[in-house]
Amino acid sequence: MSNQSIYFNKYILIGILITTTVTFSLYTINMVVLLDTTILTSGIFMPFVVGGITGYVFGFLYNQRLIKQSALFQAIEQQNILKEILLLKHQNFKLEEILERSIQLILNATFAKLQSKGGIFLTTKENRLKLISHLNFSKAMLNSCGKSGVAFGECLCGIAAKEKKTIYKDCVDSDHSIIYKNMEDHGHYSVPIMLNEHVLGVIIVYLEVNHNKNKIEINFLESAAKILAIVINKISIDEELHHHYKDIKRVNTELDQFVYSVSHDLRAPLSSILGLVNLSKNESDSQTLKEYINKIGTSTQKLDSFIKDILDYSRNSRTDIESECFSLEVLVNGLVENIRLLQNPDIKIELIVDEAIEYVGDRRRVSIILNNIISNACKYADKLKSNRYLKIKINTTTDTCYISVEDNGIGIKKSSIGNVFKMFYRGTEMSSGSGLGLYIVSEAISKLKGKVEIDSEEGVGTKIFIQLPQLKLP
Repeated sequence: MSNQSIYFNKYILIGILITTTVTFSLYTINMVVLLDTTILTSGIFMPFVVGGITGYVFGFLYNQRLIKQSALFQAIEQQNILKEILLLKHQNFKLEEILERSIQLILNATFAKLQSKGGIFLTTKENRLKLISHLNFSKAMLNSCGKSGVAFGECLCGIAAKEKKTIYKDCVDSDHSIIYKNMEDHGHYSVPIMLNEHVLGVIIVYLEVNHNKNKIEINFLESAAKILAIVINKISIDEELHHHYKDIKRVNTELDQFVYSVSHDLRAPLSSILGLVNLSKNESDSQTLKEYINKIGTSTQKLDSFIKDILDYSRNSRTDIESECFSLEVLVNGLVENIRLLQNPDIKIELIVDEAIEYVGDRRRVSIILNNIISNACKYADKLKSNRYLKIKINTTTDTCYISVEDNGIGIKKSSIGNVFKMFYRGTEMSSGSGLGLYIVSEAISKLKGKVEIDSEEGVGTKIFIQLPQLKLP
């Protein structure tokens, strides 16, 4: 029986009792004063009739007042909770903390008969639901839903996300497809968090078994979901703006550095060439002229290499990814042969390739990545060591290409490792390059959504580990 029915019966009964008693007392006194026993006897039921009708009206009106008062209190509590959730977006909280506070506010609603157990999932890029915040979830529940997430259409939360509507269950049934050990029977409200028909996530709350579906509870949870959609969207926009701001700030810094370094690195070899040309005009000795020409050639090669790095940098940042299937072994052998012709390195190069699965990637970017790394290994070989080597290992799987490049060259100082991928950074006095090589490597790998790690010890050698994802053919 509902609270409203209890109030209704109780106050009508009280009204009837009070008004009947008062009416009967007044009627009796009136008859006794008049000393008319006939009227007293014949009208004995009149007080009960009058009292009953009056009491019913009194009880009904009072009951309606209590119902309206209760509804008003519920509405006020709902508005306060929803307001608190909305105001969370103005606080300096991370999204996870906002969602955690939100689920606590929702579950603490006194007018809703919810268990103190629930959580909030958010939609990932792969269209899976990832549990972000929860209250009182068991370890078994977290292992079942929290680690791998929930696919759209899977279990109650996935159904709510797929069908874009609130799912109510008063017990565990066949739709509850995710079952874990020692799970007790329970009910659920699973409410999608939506913005412009796009599912941002799902609110899940637990109910007692056989809990009656309640329109007030559903309206409250759906209102909370709408406000959370606004909050999540605002935070997403703020994070995107912050990300763009950081990108713009980084680009401006790099641009300033780029302009300075380019002007310096372009002018330096040009000035050297011009100076040698002027010296050559007044020089008659053939041997000296030959030395001048060799130096001009060196400066020209340096200038050409720098321009090539700038072009690689520009192409990587401005051109789209072009995926194709190609042999990494053939690519690396071609790069090694070209480096041997240009640098003539006195170093043993070993290539081990396991291409049981064909690699699909951006040939041009992979070529830039490997060419820079192999070239650096040859350039900075340790001439004091007799067994100089460079080992290149490549292994492809269905989703990733793993590349490791190891040498026993001069190595890198520990204090410099964190800077080697920065623009125009030169880690050693021996460096004669532009300082763009490893920066371009890092940017190209980032463009391909790969990963790169470097481990080096000065005087021992360097190891570089690269992971590149398999791309899809157009």
